[in-house]
Amino acid sequence: MLYLLLSGLLLFSEGHIEIIEKEFTFVEQQTLSVVGLGDVQIQGWDKPNLRFELEKRATSRELLNKIEVNTNSKKDGLKISIEYIPLLTTTISRWHTERKEENSTTIQHDSANVSCKIFVNRNANVYIENRGGSIRIENIRNKIQILVVDGEVDIDNCCGAISIETVNGSIKSEFTEVGRIDFSTINGNIILIVPDKTQGIYVEVSQGKIYSDFPLDSYKGEKAIKLKAKKGDIFIHKTHSLIRQMKN
Repeated sequence: MLYLLLSGLLLFSEGHIEIIEKEFTFVEQQTLSVVGLGDVQIQGWDKPNLRFELEKRATSRELLNKIEVNTNSKKDGLKISIEYIPLLTTTISRWHTERKEENSTTIQHDSANVSCKIFVNRNANVYIENRGGSIRIENIRNKIQILVVDGEVDIDNCCGAISIETVNGSIKSEFTEVGRIDFSTINGNIILIVPDKTQGIYVEVSQGKIYSDFPLDSYKGEKAIKLKAKKGDIFIHKTHSLIRQMKN
């Protein structure tokens, strides 16, 4: 149920900015779905509501209006969709177009981007499907599923069944507790930091190298942690290991 909505349009020297703020009642075990374009940051908290802050930025008002944001609240959770209307089938979130001014040989470059920050109950389920944006999630204690094309994923202090797939993007993660972890990249590195006594790690690399503080298991059925990289390196660090400096 929506109970607060704020929206404002601002004009700066670099272009137009629209800020949207919404709040919904949202309790633990419900599912937050974020689908579309742009940078997404999700922060878990203990409150029984969800706060959604979004910024649209574009060099022209026309381009700004083509960024469409929809929310759909249902009994089992909330879906947020962010799309740039002419680019529904593309994989970019920072869009660049060219236009030529009348009676001029000068080409003007238009661009737009979207970023959003979401505060949600830490026991919510999270599903993200994104094209061209970076994803950061903190303090979620339930199921997380992420599919990203052309963007990086950063996970910090989460625990639960976590599945992440990226194409052209790296995965960085740090855990103080380990649930089920399933990471897969195509053209991207994986960096995993876990407690020192973590066991049951399976790693598979097609084109790349493996750097690990832990012994690695051969595949014999289900593992607590599965990491797969096609054309990318995998770094697995103990929480207090010196090998962590290699991620930089």
